[in-house]
Amino acid sequence: MNDLIFIKFGGSVITDKTRPYTVDRSTLRRLCEEVKEGRRKSGFRVVVGHGGGSFPHTSAKKYRTKEGYTGGKSPYGFCVVGRDAAKLNMIVTDQFLELDENAFMLRVSSGAVSENGKIINWNLEPVKRLLDLDIIPVTFGDVIVDLEKKFTIVSTEEIFRFMAKELKPSKVLLVSRYAVHESDPGKFPQSKKIDLIDRKVFDRLKAGLSGSHGFDVTGGMLKKVEIAMEIAEYSDHVEIISSDPGNLVRAMKGEHVGTVIVN
Repeated sequence: MNDLIFIKFGGSVITDKTRPYTVDRSTLRRLCEEVKEGRRKSGFRVVVGHGGGSFPHTSAKKYRTKEGYTGGKSPYGFCVVGRDAAKLNMIVTDQFLELDENAFMLRVSSGAVSENGKIINWNLEPVKRLLDLDIIPVTFGDVIVDLEKKFTIVSTEEIFRFMAKELKPSKVLLVSRYAVHESDPGKFPQSKKIDLIDRKVFDRLKAGLSGSHGFDVTGGMLKKVEIAMEIAEYSDHVEIISSDPGNLVRAMKGEHVGTVIVN
């Protein structure tokens, strides 16, 4: 789909991941406004995804849900994590609706199955129909039924990987607190931004890529780059961009503002 963009709002961008169940509403509204502006200027159809931030990650850590079924209260934890993930998704969807954008919750746990954390089966026909109706599917990192673990958690990047294989978006933009740097820019402000990462560069930089700020049960920047490389097999352009004001609109218009990922 040459007119299709996937956009992810990082959980650390739209929530305070150090404070449970706390939304950064001003940043969330701004990013939704930028999606609206970018759509209006570019004419692209959009799938939006978002991380869980301090919502499901809080309960997922408590119940070790990503590990799968561990006995005891783990089925109850699976349900709690799913509820917490949906709570944040409702807030994101509501923000789009307040801006008069057609936005609809797209929940992977309602129809997909994974195997050891990789989605292997999901009917995307409803997504195609939503896009044809000029509706923005809003998906999110969620719990999922898993053939090996009984259940687990899949990140938004994993959801995008599976969707990209069938839908072939022209562009995938992953909005994080920062683009990819040679070291953590939160700790080292002078750290150099990396403009492009391929397999050779990735191997060289592995030791320097740190985890996300705050707790993240689905993996830090290292895992995000690895999955972004897989997504790049099915999209012409994959880029991790910072959440600085205006960056998302600029990237939607085709400017290079972050770290381009190639396979």
